[in-house]
Amino acid sequence: MGALGHEVRYRLRQFRNNLGFTSVVICILAVGIVTNSSTSGTARQEFEKGESARKTGDFATAATAYRKAIEIDPAFTKAHEQFILTTMWAARRP
Repeated sequence: MGALGHEVRYRLRQFRNNLGFTSVVICILAVGIVTNSSTSGTARQEFEKGESARKTGDFATAATAYRKAIEIDPAFTKAHEQFILTTMWAARRP
């Protein structure tokens, strides 16, 4: 198989991986819209720690903070959403 064949297979694999990522994000957002929780102050504080860490690119710290928020309030949909997205972003980093 020539270089063009390898390039096509590579591009198809990238498309498939991105499509899977997009599908997961759409499902998470749909659940977030449907689910509404009254979040405790402590869970909200952990979530905000995660947001701050994520914005600086510290995905490990962000994921830990989101996980704590989820443990405090399992119905905190936004924390679930950000935890999943953050762990996916961290896995995609070189």
